[in-house]
Amino acid sequence: MRLLVTRPEPQASKSAARLRALGHDVVVAPLLNIKAIENADIPRAGLGGVAVTSARAIDAMSRREEWNELKNLPFFAVGEKSARAAKGAGAANVTAGAGTVGDLAALIARSGVGGTVLYLAGRERSGDLSGDLANLGIDCETVEVYQADAASRLPEDIAADLQAGDIDAVLIYSRRTAEVFAQVTKALKLPRDFSVLSISKHAGEPLEGRFEIISAREPNEEAVFALLPPPC
Repeated sequence: MRLLVTRPEPQASKSAARLRALGHDVVVAPLLNIKAIENADIPRAGLGGVAVTSARAIDAMSRREEWNELKNLPFFAVGEKSARAAKGAGAANVTAGAGTVGDLAALIARSGVGGTVLYLAGRERSGDLSGDLANLGIDCETVEVYQADAASRLPEDIAADLQAGDIDAVLIYSRRTAEVFAQVTKALKLPRDFSVLSISKHAGEPLEGRFEIISAREPNEEAVFALLPPPC
């Protein structure tokens, strides 16, 4: 298969390298450019724990002075990837959830955390962790520490290959990426058998009705790769 990887760098190149090692032909067109929000005001008093729903929050925070204090708090990560990022940046007490915001809220509630939970978030995000925690009686302060700027168009060669049927499927790792892909392909005529391999049903929903969407059984890259047929 010839596959299109659309996730941000540097993750896009890493995913592409893995896919090529498996024998697939891969092209890369990141649809989001991740930037840290340098002036984000990080509270320090009254915190009982830190929540993250993306490893990008760790990337944005770990270079800042406040990280030296935050890394000593209990960390609650949405899944294994963000948990590994937190541990890799020096956080010692990290608990990973099952991969969804709802699961993360329940995990935090079960922990009996005392004090306010600091949610290190992206400017554009799915789910409502703060609202979910409020419903569970837990105080949460959300601070946006990174943003994802959307691409306005696909590279011309990739757009041409899509319309010519020379790309079999696109890999979608987030709902925001699906929204951007829907926008940049709106004027393109893609083959009927073009497929979307999505990390979750929720992530792929913006593309429903236009393409065949195949959702991973679990919200991680291994499950996305499991959707691929063996290379010829």
